[in-house]
Amino acid sequence: MNTPFTFVGPFQWLTPLDLSTESSQNQVVPLLIEKARAKLFEVINGTLNQTINLEDYSFVRNPRSQLTNIAGIYLIVSPLTQKFYIGSASNLAQRKGDHKRNYTNDSRRDPIMRPFRATNIENIYFVPILTLPINLVNGLNFDSQTLGTFNQQLQRFFDRKVESVLINEVLTDSYYVRFITNTRDVGAFQPQNTFGGTPQSGQQDKPVAYRNLYAWESISAAAECLGRDRKTIRNKQIQGILTYLTKEEYENFPGQKISNRDSFTIFQSRQEELYNLKQAISPRPNIRRGPTF
Repeated sequence: MNTPFTFVGPFQWLTPLDLSTESSQNQVVPLLIEKARAKLFEVINGTLNQTINLEDYSFVRNPRSQLTNIAGIYLIVSPLTQKFYIGSASNLAQRKGDHKRNYTNDSRRDPIMRPFRATNIENIYFVPILTLPINLVNGLNFDSQTLGTFNQQLQRFFDRKVESVLINEVLTDSYYVRFITNTRDVGAFQPQNTFGGTPQSGQQDKPVAYRNLYAWESISAAAECLGRDRKTIRNKQIQGILTYLTKEEYENFPGQKISNRDSFTIFQSRQEELYNLKQAISPRPNIRRGPTF
């Protein structure tokens, strides 16, 4: 057997990244995918062929990892079981910590780490394959009350534009699919789904409505539209402010229907209406500054 070579590290994006428009994003996405794809298969093939050394990327805390304030794409790797998970994060250091806590805490029902629990954490690796210092990102809307925080916007970009493409490629490959723990058997954020999303995902993504005025295709659509997290949306349903709908009820809803696709943009030219809706559902005092947040 050949002596395993040490993985030299992720592709490092070190120039300013303009994400201000759909057009500017589409210009950089193919290159991001190309660079991440090359590293993805370098790690997967090297692991399967036992020709790569990942010791520098152990899940045990590594002071040399230097992942704070770094966004990007990563792999969770178990060489012993030949299992891989593909993920993205707006803060790789935080995401690594989340996964480690979810592995070691039995009370956390994290579908992402469940396939790796047959292996000691010392033999599981968190391997960045594409990294981007967040201070190089330009053009994201910093209006957190309208579009979510900077990190949420950056996470959406990687989820939708890069991570999902890579996952789709390996899940549709008859050879690699057997080694990948990501799945698309159920919708995003539904129980047992590990197709992208955060380690806290897991609640069923039902349509939800506010009175007979507005209905969202999913909890995540409502959260994105209103600039809140999904837990807040679910709590508003428990409090009786929002109501779950069946798919049929959503399709026949008499008021404004907001699809997953439109949740991010539907109120961009209706800021006063969005402000009033947020205040009615989940008020945050002393945040109004002029006509927008």
